[in-house]
Amino acid sequence: MRSAGLLLGIAGLAISVTPVSAQVPGGDVERTCFVASVRGVGSIPVNPAGLAVRPDDDGVLVRYAVTDTQKVDRETNVLFSLGNIGLSYRRLEATGRVGPREERAYRLAIAAGGSFLAFGNTIKMIEGDDSTGIRRTYDLDAGVILHPAPFLAVGAVGENLAEAEREPGVPTKRSFRAGAALLLLDRRLVFDGELWGLEGIDVEKQATARAGLAIRPAGGFTLSAGYERLPDAESETGWASVGIDVSGVGFSAGVSKRRQADPVRVWGEFRLTLQTVRF
Repeated sequence: MRSAGLLLGIAGLAISVTPVSAQVPGGDVERTCFVASVRGVGSIPVNPAGLAVRPDDDGVLVRYAVTDTQKVDRETNVLFSLGNIGLSYRRLEATGRVGPREERAYRLAIAAGGSFLAFGNTIKMIEGDDSTGIRRTYDLDAGVILHPAPFLAVGAVGENLAEAEREPGVPTKRSFRAGAALLLLDRRLVFDGELWGLEGIDVEKQATARAGLAIRPAGGFTLSAGYERLPDAESETGWASVGIDVSGVGFSAGVSKRRQADPVRVWGEFRLTLQTVRF
């Protein structure tokens, strides 16, 4: 009964908000992972504190995502973790009204703590390349994950804390992500709820709401689904994925679709578990 009450509370937090205006995190990994439940190599771009939640979870992750068959919007992610240190590279390619544009993000994440309380920081370099030339900026993210009970996780991340100018004279606004997760049946059933928004907004009216469900029945299979609602209440995205892990090697594929007439986005992911190096 207590777990059911917590679940209803998280669902209400994620779905009942009526937002007005904001943006959402641009990376494909960030869109399908959640700040409270993420851990291991996938934590680097989402919540660096996840690197310290569980020991011996090092690995390599490669993901490729593309929107429609013309490949006007595609993304490549490569991530690597070693203990509580992680490195990642993300390349975004898009074609806009002014022509092709590319953005590359390099991250170094460091975490400390353990399964009860973990902290993490990420230093990142963002490199933009378009018709005006190449620009490089540096910024900082910081996150925390708390497990007050074995079945409950709470997480939060502050993004772009240095407010670097990715466009000349226009500093990037700080943003936040905060959420909670129910971890049931030894993480075989996970419910996530999350809010995302810019610094200084009215959270009840201007935050992006996200919710997710992951089921791991048996045999290394994982089924996931998620929902994201932007503050304008007209832009909604749903996604689903299926994955399998065999002897430390994992594969997954997913699809997402934004409401109205936007094309379908698909992605594929490869994961390799590595043995932690000890000195």
